[in-house]
Amino acid sequence: MRILFTSVPAFGHLLPLLPPATAARAAGHQVALQSHGSTGTAAPSIPLLEAGPSPTETLAAMTRPGESDPTDFAVEFFVEARLNLGARAALAAARDFGPDLVVAESSDYLGPFAAAALGVPWAAYGTFLPLAEPFAAALARRGGGKFGEHGVRPLRPSRTSIRGRTG
Repeated sequence: MRILFTSVPAFGHLLPLLPPATAARAAGHQVALQSHGSTGTAAPSIPLLEAGPSPTETLAAMTRPGESDPTDFAVEFFVEARLNLGARAALAAARDFGPDLVVAESSDYLGPFAAAALGVPWAAYGTFLPLAEPFAAALARRGGGKFGEHGVRPLRPSRTSIRGRTG
């Protein structure tokens, strides 16, 4: 199985993905990590597919960076700006890798976007409590709208397990 792990390019978001990515590779799966190039030093043994903006580029692209409402700020940062800047590159990198499954860090919308565009299942992975419902709903609502702007229909995350190859 070819598994693409995707993350927002911040070590607090990326590092929790490394144990399952390493375990999947040890189980015989082909694994790659998709994030901004600045994260390449975090997992030098896992191929990095560079796609998506840096945090600095994302902040610079925000239309309301001084927004005081945390929900509005998160929607602008994680959904609007990241998809505006990185959707095409994320899809191209994912298409080149040809994943059977995308495992996206919980705040990343580029991985689920690429999975939906390619028609492959995806799963969210994170090491924190679920987001509060109004916050999660705002992110999902805007994510669906941004996907639609690119002609992509969002897919619900899959409940899947990653098992070793047999034979």
